[in-house]
Amino acid sequence: MEGASMEASRQISSIYSSETIERAILNMQSNALRYGITTIGDNTFSPYFFKIYQQLQKEDLLKILVRARSYGRIRKRRD
Repeated sequence: MEGASMEASRQISSIYSSETIERAILNMQSNALRYGITTIGDNTFSPYFFKIYQQLQKEDLLKILVRARSYGRIRKRRD
């Protein structure tokens, strides 16, 4: 069941570009900060999303603390 869930998540998320995901994360951050939320948790099935969090942190764009973990390895994506 877990494998099927991961595969479904992978297929659905593969239609979004990294730019779309980055915009969504930064929009979520803006909304969270507006309500005083400074920390979130994300137990994502997508190691690709985890990598985007890391890149945003490296670029100093994350202003909230993101406690995240991911399952599996990053597969090649088409963007």
